[in-house]
Amino acid sequence: MSPTPQLLSELFPKGTGQHSQYGYSANIGDGICLRVKQVRISVKLLQRPGCLPPPQLQILIQDLAMNICDLNWEIISWVQAQKLNRGQDILYIFKLCTCNSVSLSVIEPSSGSVINVCQQIPITLRNTTKKKRETSQTIGVQIDIEIEDVNLHLTPQELFHTIRFLKALLRCLNRNEKQQLTKA
Repeated sequence: MSPTPQLLSELFPKGTGQHSQYGYSANIGDGICLRVKQVRISVKLLQRPGCLPPPQLQILIQDLAMNICDLNWEIISWVQAQKLNRGQDILYIFKLCTCNSVSLSVIEPSSGSVINVCQQIPITLRNTTKKKRETSQTIGVQIDIEIEDVNLHLTPQELFHTIRFLKALLRCLNRNEKQQLTKA
């Protein structure tokens, strides 16, 4: 069922600026809260011709939560957040993202061995976004990341494979950057 013009006009009443002003869609994006029990990410890099296949990176994120906050990083409702910015030309959106456990593993493709680089690290991320109300344009973002305790216990062989993955990842990132520079 597609929305009728009458319904769209109710969603975007005159003056909310459905195309350029801070309105309905910006309110939805700024008000999103999130809870995720588990996220698994696998990073596999392409093999360069004539080289060994690069190690893979496995990331496991558990108990991820993203909430709206006030200036003191206390979790508040969307309605309370709207009151903080009422009548202001510049909006501040505060998001607190907590993760009870992040684990990183590197998998060596030739042997299939799993190298646990770090296990169950709690991480807190604080994101402050500054926007112009009139245009909804983002004019500033600050991200603070807190990692309380990191212990790496790697054998020389495990360290070698971890560094090998990081070098391969950097090569990929630099290659993309070089391609963009040559296009300009």
